[in-house]
Amino acid sequence: MEFTNNQGDKIRFSYRLEEGITNISVDNENHEINSYVILDKEAFSITAVNDKFDNGVIWNMEDHTFDLWGKVPVDELKKVAESISENK
Repeated sequence: MEFTNNQGDKIRFSYRLEEGITNISVDNENHEINSYVILDKEAFSITAVNDKFDNGVIWNMEDHTFDLWGKVPVDELKKVAESISENK
């Protein structure tokens, strides 16, 4: 799914069964990858090193893998991920 705010910023959201995931690749030359916690679950923030690349957040919850991507600050993506997790 893709969402666009009033400023034209786009956020892409997807999820899939966790057991169906074999690999998620992230370009580590153009992103900084960190782990953090959403509701006692490990999550990963992917911060682009410049504005050519999207920021992202990836986390698992209730047997699904979720990811958010966009050219918005990673802190905003984290807030969206936390909101999704709290309102499952």
